[in-house]
Amino acid sequence: MAARGFFTYVLLSTVIFGVSVIPAAAVDFVVTLTDDQVDSNPGNGVCSVDGTPGNCSLRAAIQEANHLAGSDRITIPAGIWYLDLTGEGEDSAATGDLDIYDNLEIIGAGSALVTINGSLLGDRIFHLTNQNSMDPAPTVTIEGVTITGGQATTALTFLGGGLFMESYGTLNMTDVRVIGNQANQGGGMEVIGGAGTISDCSFLDNTALDVGVTNAIGGGLYASSAQIEITASTFSNNSSAVGSGGVYGHGCDQMRIISSTLAWNVGIAIGSWNSNVEIVQSTIVTDSETGISFGSYDGANTLSLAGTVLTGNAYQNCAINSGIYTHSTNVESGNSCGFDTSAGELIDTDPKLGALGDNGGPTETCEPLPGSPLIDLMAGADPNCLWEDQRGVRRPLDGNWDGVADCDVGAVESTLIFADGFESATTDQWSGVSL
Repeated sequence: MAARGFFTYVLLSTVIFGVSVIPAAAVDFVVTLTDDQVDSNPGNGVCSVDGTPGNCSLRAAIQEANHLAGSDRITIPAGIWYLDLTGEGEDSAATGDLDIYDNLEIIGAGSALVTINGSLLGDRIFHLTNQNSMDPAPTVTIEGVTITGGQATTALTFLGGGLFMESYGTLNMTDVRVIGNQANQGGGMEVIGGAGTISDCSFLDNTALDVGVTNAIGGGLYASSAQIEITASTFSNNSSAVGSGGVYGHGCDQMRIISSTLAWNVGIAIGSWNSNVEIVQSTIVTDSETGISFGSYDGANTLSLAGTVLTGNAYQNCAINSGIYTHSTNVESGNSCGFDTSAGELIDTDPKLGALGDNGGPTETCEPLPGSPLIDLMAGADPNCLWEDQRGVRRPLDGNWDGVADCDVGAVESTLIFADGFESATTDQWSGVSL
């Protein structure tokens, strides 16, 4: 993990009325116990379930961090960490979900190596809340873990199956897999207020269930009155009983989806109401309903769509109902997005995308196949031609071998070259090999 200045501390002494004031230093806690146990003495600076230093559970580490001033860090080694101390509705991390209400970093050994499993908990996994009214509100970073088995499906706990962030400051997520969680709303995650950044993450197989408390919307993510940025991430096979199976934004000042893939979600892939939405160089494919649904109550909200491909969405690729809509260099398989063919956008076009799979990088993607019309469609000088794709591969590349490096439309820059028959004028001798 890259060094973060946020956790580099220099103790500064300030004399106020003759008293030396020294800010609290961060504390690093290393989780050693897979058992779900509470801390023996929260706030004493020692993470221990029985008073013995080093006997530190994940829950105990969070309890300590909540009670200590300053910004702390919790390190989680490889393993499966089951949560089973049941008791929803409690907000001190003593039972049920892991409540966080102070500045904190949770750093796992990698999302493929660390699993936090709440299947025995009967509650969501993480609850971020500014219950102490901190000003500025807390910042939490979560990296290198899988969050699975969270359940927020009761009348008391029904928002955010994997994570629920309310009235908070900032949540930064990198290399996090949110898999197989359930909630009435926000199956994988719900954000109400504050800001969230999601990078190199996967939201897979999460569900917004209709349990009769509120609308079953946002199978992967539900965001309200928040600022959300999703970069280089994949939302796949998430579902909702109604509305958006992938991502839904309501009243968001900003919802940016950059170099990301939404594929095979049940419901609308990206839904938005009264939010300002920007989607750049992303892939929206084969969702069971509509690719993008956008509406604005007073017509003042904006949708910007650039360098994005929409294909195979069962009902239609776009349902743009109201608001201010701008678009450039996009491709769709139908003709519902209002693209401008005179300006180089393509409609009724098969983008020739490969299946969702491992094409390199931390998340699954759909790579353009040889001969895809997506390849080099966006000029390299276009400000929406980003410097790298979802996998971290540099852009632009000269994918059509015309001597000019231009960007491919969608989340992936093609790295396929011709392995044989390169000199042939027909495509029947071409075979793709990934660089």
